[in-house]
Amino acid sequence: QTCHLAKNEAIRRFGQENVMDIPTPLMTTEYFGEYLTGRDGCFYHIGVGGEEGLHSSRFAPDPALLPNAAALHAAIILKYLEK
Repeated sequence: QTCHLAKNEAIRRFGQENVMDIPTPLMTTEYFGEYLTGRDGCFYHIGVGGEEGLHSSRFAPDPALLPNAAALHAAIILKYLEK
């Protein structure tokens, strides 16, 4: 449910063409499954540009995209609280 809500909000804000499902599981450093034990939640990525990997010391997201990311987080929280 929460992932559906998050995806729909991302589509509403950024357009279907800018939202995609990641087709295969990713091995990241977070153990997000532990956070979801007994809780509703969703893990999603927000593209912020850059050539370096997320956990690289040279990772430098485009600062111009950060307000959109923050706005998406806030919108998802507000939609969730409306339920």
